[in-house]
Amino acid sequence: MSADSRRRVCMFLYTPFRHDSRVLNEATALVRCGHEVRVIATLEPGAEPLEERDGVRIERLDADPLPSKAARRVIELGGRLRRGSGASRGTAGVAAAPPSPGSLVPPAGGGLVGQGARVALRAHLSLTYAKYLRRARRAAAAEPAAVWWAHDLDTLPVAVDAKRRLRGAVVYDSHELFVETIAMATRAKVTRRAWRLAERRLIGASDRVVTTTQAAADELVRRYAVARPTVVRNLRDPTATGEPVVDRPPGSAPGGHLPRELDLPAQSKLALYVGGLSAGRGLEEMIQGAAHLDGVFLGLMGPSHEPYLQALKSLAARHGVAERIRFIPPVEARDVVRCASTADLGIVPIRNTCLNYYLSLPTKLFECIAAGLPVVTSDFPEMRRVVEEHRIGATCDPDLPADIARAVKWVLDEPERHEQLRANARRAARSLTWEREQTKLTELLRGLVPAGAGRHASAPPSGEAAPW
Repeated sequence: MSADSRRRVCMFLYTPFRHDSRVLNEATALVRCGHEVRVIATLEPGAEPLEERDGVRIERLDADPLPSKAARRVIELGGRLRRGSGASRGTAGVAAAPPSPGSLVPPAGGGLVGQGARVALRAHLSLTYAKYLRRARRAAAAEPAAVWWAHDLDTLPVAVDAKRRLRGAVVYDSHELFVETIAMATRAKVTRRAWRLAERRLIGASDRVVTTTQAAADELVRRYAVARPTVVRNLRDPTATGEPVVDRPPGSAPGGHLPRELDLPAQSKLALYVGGLSAGRGLEEMIQGAAHLDGVFLGLMGPSHEPYLQALKSLAARHGVAERIRFIPPVEARDVVRCASTADLGIVPIRNTCLNYYLSLPTKLFECIAAGLPVVTSDFPEMRRVVEEHRIGATCDPDLPADIARAVKWVLDEPERHEQLRANARRAARSLTWEREQTKLTELLRGLVPAGAGRHASAPPSGEAAPW
């Protein structure tokens, strides 16, 4: 292994790497430790094939072969036909849009059109994934590294292959329980089984395993009898928040950092959801719960497909709360915390639609904490642990609109309690920082990278071949 390659960490990511704060946080932390970090991602329209961000080199690979383009045309045609017929009104926009690389969700809709679109989407996904693996394999060989870092299970095959062919060590960064996601639940039983078997085989070829929560680490140990994974939570990088938490006097109306078109009355309260607007996030239940919350406005800030957004607006109108719901356009990741800090409450009501969600610790929770907001979260193990440990809010049953409203009232109705929860959140924000969390990465790489690489003194990497 050359002197240059001993300092290199090559990360594989099966997305275009536009907004993934976890990947960027980890990559920049390694750069600060003296490593050269390259991220091999996928190319999408409008993205640059080559980019440098905060010292991290990003190489995006075109993973869209001609047969895949043809498959996508079938998907788009199916979406147009469904819109024209009025069928599947709530999901037509999602089905018609080109699927993101790595997406595993088939389009909705019945009949021959819906079936054809689902077949086309699966063909598209298979073709693009296969091409990414081939091109990533070649890209790895062009620039050997000391560490091959797989972000999620879909890139672990190419990382293990690089270790087998080129030597080095593998880090498997399990962002989520991949085989327990909602997307995976839509797949055929044989496909789900194949992914489970692949994880069992490939995780054994990994030199280190990283995940996002204690519960996820427990589950990986239980399933695969691996050494306990390192837990690196999705905490916010203080340098990405734009500015420190902005406090405002108790009872004053939100403003300044959130869009002016919110147009909230004086003395109003704002409960804010931050993140993608999509099914399974508890948004419908939040809107229905607003009917039990006089004087409280609900802000939903994040990207969404237009049909789903219209469905949410129709739901708000049916429940008589449309005037108290504000749909806020997404902002840049670095501006999320600054904008959120002018709300009164952060709400994270993700639903228990899969084991991955139940054991999750969403980034949006830590964004609310970084903004100094009391929170209402789903009563799930990891989120409950954070809320109770730091005394920053309340938990609820996300399937029950009335219970969401109960928790929001408990946080907001007593001014003294609300201010104490805000103070606790600000205190928690000082300890729940990426600056502290990233030190786990330094320990993680000990024993993986050769002596003299970066700022680590460690043993040479193993040349053991992968068992697959």
